[in-house]
Amino acid sequence: MKELYSYEVELKQTILKKLKEEKKRKNKETGKFEKVEIEVEKEVEETEEYQFCIKSPNTRDRKEAEIFYSIKLNNYIQQGILTHRQIFNKYMDNGGILSKDENEESFNALVKLNDIKQELEQAGVDKVGATSEEKKKVNEELLEKQEDLYDQLYGIEMQKDAIFSNSADTMAKNNLIEWWIINLTYYRKGSDGEYKPFFGRGSFEERFENLCQMQDSEQELFVKSIPTAASVVTLWSSSGMDDATELKEAIEGVPEE
Repeated sequence: MKELYSYEVELKQTILKKLKEEKKRKNKETGKFEKVEIEVEKEVEETEEYQFCIKSPNTRDRKEAEIFYSIKLNNYIQQGILTHRQIFNKYMDNGGILSKDENEESFNALVKLNDIKQELEQAGVDKVGATSEEKKKVNEELLEKQEDLYDQLYGIEMQKDAIFSNSADTMAKNNLIEWWIINLTYYRKGSDGEYKPFFGRGSFEERFENLCQMQDSEQELFVKSIPTAASVVTLWSSSGMDDATELKEAIEGVPEE
């Protein structure tokens, strides 16, 4: 099985275990104390290691995913939920997605960001009479303003995204990510042996039911493993990075040489 990404999960649990201990007992016949081995039950903390793997989808997986997405999208449209395009056209007919003030705010933020970029480039040039501390202070102030502007633009983008969050397209894509997680997540106990589908085998509905049961019961292995699987699958599906090394670097960062 070709892997897209793999990671480890550890579970610590306390179990009752039978252990052998040496104790001294008095021999009734001799009256002397002797060492004897007895079996006792004690609570012991053990660590279980699990290896998880996000499978690289093959041609059949991709075809089934396309069919699944199309069915979901058509179902939502039949229920009367607007598509991304329909929502966009509706807002454009009423003057646009953002208000006049929001458009102006976005434009001004972009202009200021461009100005700050030029100022940062100038700050890197040696200035006559400027001390290193003065240069550092100017640089820090510019970076702080830049961060504030990025936050401002991010907030505006989030407003735009919220408008389309309940579109038929978005809802179908969210369902598709669930489909990928269920179909691509494999695991094994320890580092040997074959990987098994984490949500079992069978139809998508049966495996989705397994997911719901794990989630509702807050199964520890599910709680510790699936957030990583969801992050990896979401990044992979949105970026189109099919190269395992490229995906690993995007998730974990480029390793130091």
